[in-house]
Amino acid sequence: MRRFWKISVVYALCFLLSACIGSLPPRPWLEGDKDWPSIDRFQVEIEGKRESFEFATKIHYVDESATWIYLYVNDFKRASAPIRYSVRDAYIEKENGERITPKLYITSANAKNIPSDLPWAGKIPDIAMPDKVVDPSNSGGRFGGINLRFDTPPPNAKSRWVLHLGQVTVGDVRIEIPDKVIIVRGRQWYSVPIQ
Repeated sequence: MRRFWKISVVYALCFLLSACIGSLPPRPWLEGDKDWPSIDRFQVEIEGKRESFEFATKIHYVDESATWIYLYVNDFKRASAPIRYSVRDAYIEKENGERITPKLYITSANAKNIPSDLPWAGKIPDIAMPDKVVDPSNSGGRFGGINLRFDTPPPNAKSRWVLHLGQVTVGDVRIEIPDKVIIVRGRQWYSVPIQ
């Protein structure tokens, strides 16, 4: 009887608020970011002109064996300088000081879809790029950008991992990609008005 009463109250509140209430489960997130993906903007002087660029970073996918980070450099298709990135300086640092280095991947048209029961969308990257310097705005993959596979399961609720992505080179200028802190974001509640 008590359970019936609780369910009735929830439905009544939904009706009174004219909304459906839902939630997203806890998941790894980049601390301090409201946007998804996380965006960092910068400018570089190329041949006497200031060019605008931005880094887009997100946690692409996690499973029991790996954490995938997506990185894309947007050059707004105007820059005349080549963009190069290598995973040489990239790593995740856990609280205990352990460092996990990544492998570089791109996504082909034949890649498998991410399982539908997870809160990610898209495809799991499937082509490893060993020791190769790539252009993260035009990697040759189907979806552009690059993915870094860190062979470590996802963080737990109290973890604070530091993500070091290293540097990207635009022309002859090296730009340090800002470090990010990976946390587990709590359950997110939301409401959708009924139309």
